[in-house]
Amino acid sequence: MWLRRAALRHLPDRRDDADIAGAAADVETDGISLVPVFMGQADKQSKHEYLYWEFHELGARQAVRMEQWKGVRYNLADGNRDVELYNLDNDPGETTNIASDYPDVVARISEIMRSARVASPEFPFPMD
Repeated sequence: MWLRRAALRHLPDRRDDADIAGAAADVETDGISLVPVFMGQADKQSKHEYLYWEFHELGARQAVRMEQWKGVRYNLADGNRDVELYNLDNDPGETTNIASDYPDVVARISEIMRSARVASPEFPFPMD
């Protein structure tokens, strides 16, 4: 189990290695090659529509970064499902939750949190 989890952490690296070598990646991943950045061509860098991540520690948390927005759910283990929303362009310190001002953005981020989550027996989450 440990080896499989460790290998999964490095899938994007393998895509980059394949791109540098001009070969096809031998793994399936939703990662995007960082080779343009490595080669000084950041303007040619592909981008994801959003970034999703989660933490299983500290009561379980989810987060999504999409354009200038960051949505976060804290304390999922306690039943919290509220999304806090921050505009990182205006509030990089995440001091002012503006979720009530942008319900459409909160709805989109909530949907991403729901659809991007992959249930795992190794990393169970409160809503699994």
